[in-house]
Amino acid sequence: MKQLVVKANEVITYASRNVVMNGSDSLTATAKAVELATLKARLMRNEIVKIAYYKLDNTVRIALASLHPDICKANTNGNGIPKRYYNLFAYWDLEKNDWRAFKFERFIGCIEC
Repeated sequence: MKQLVVKANEVITYASRNVVMNGSDSLTATAKAVELATLKARLMRNEIVKIAYYKLDNTVRIALASLHPDICKANTNGNGIPKRYYNLFAYWDLEKNDWRAFKFERFIGCIEC
């Protein structure tokens, strides 16, 4: 299995957005940023991850997320990322069989299966 690589500049970006948008303290923002960067690395390593985040109506969504190429290729038309997913964390929801996305600031965490 590939090594899990978390990029420092991603952690800094996620942490700064969390501090600015949510007004959280830097320690909490950094912890969430590390978890979000780890989530991205796990998804890029073709793992299936159970995640939780706040939807726009402030309810919690728990989803099985994947970016596995076999799943995504069958559901992508080849035109790139739709404009509505810019500045969002997009993933394929295995339970709903549809693309979903959330803002980085609304991320709660990963749930171990």
